[in-house]
Amino acid sequence: VEKSLAQALKCTILQQFCNRDMMTVSIQFSKKNGTIEKWILSSIYMPHFDSQKRAIKVPFDENCSKLCKFAEDNKWPLIISTDANSHSGAWGCPNDDERGFSLSEACIDNKLEIINVGSTPTFDIAGKTSIIDLTLTNGEGYNHVENWMVDPRPSFSDHKMITFTIQQEHTIESRTSEKKKTNWKEFRNELKKNLPLCKTINNKEELNEFVEKFTAAINDAQSN
Repeated sequence: VEKSLAQALKCTILQQFCNRDMMTVSIQFSKKNGTIEKWILSSIYMPHFDSQKRAIKVPFDENCSKLCKFAEDNKWPLIISTDANSHSGAWGCPNDDERGFSLSEACIDNKLEIINVGSTPTFDIAGKTSIIDLTLTNGEGYNHVENWMVDPRPSFSDHKMITFTIQQEHTIESRTSEKKKTNWKEFRNELKKNLPLCKTINNKEELNEFVEKFTAAINDAQSN
């Protein structure tokens, strides 16, 4: 970091949102018009198993939700970089799993946007690739995060480097405002027409098929 940039940023650790799998800081800087702006940056690891070696089916835990609420209450932009260990077509995976479905729902519930673009793998070990590293932001930050990409340069890790830029000034209306204009009655009617019938799911293949149909129904209702 250049000395001038380091001096311009005031970085504070948010201890209430730090633990073994989570590191969160706030950064404060002066905008061109002289006003002070704060951002929250958080790096989160979402493990497969808990301390008792039990599978974790809901990767987005209570601390993550509290962080989102904290940022929303203060109207601060939030960026979360996470090794989610979850798969979903919502961020370019060719298949969906239970954790991916849960995380997608959590993003909706906590008003987070997925910044990932395309289907370039973010993880590669011994030829096995996947997209498990996500960049998430809230409504306050969405229009300021640009040029997201998986860096092709060697990272000396099984995880690829992810780069993006943060623009201080932006005038485009936020996605949150667009959602407020949605005709929810029409959305629900369209969704009812296309939702797959609930049935007993007996295996992984049937679960993936149901998730794909469910996701397609939501996307179709949103576009109509």
